[in-house]
Amino acid sequence: ARRQLSASTISPSSWSRSPTESHAWLIKTGSDILTCAGKIHTDLASGFIKGDVVSFDDYMSCHNFNDCRSKGVARLVDADYILQPGEVIEIRAKT
Repeated sequence: ARRQLSASTISPSSWSRSPTESHAWLIKTGSDILTCAGKIHTDLASGFIKGDVVSFDDYMSCHNFNDCRSKGVARLVDADYILQPGEVIEIRAKT
């Protein structure tokens, strides 16, 4: 399975995608990728392995995560990675 609140501490920070859709998730600024995974679906948080992260602009240039990885613009991150505004994520999880 792969996936991704407004006051001054809350901002639209991440994008997720699947083969059939892309979705913007609003998460609290300073949230880690594990917290974001849990907002998308609790199974993604409980089975979290790693996350792939790429900037929105790089993702739009490459069009998919496989191209992002082959061009070296995607980063593999652990559960404590703090998401930055405008990132697209792909969650690797045991389901």
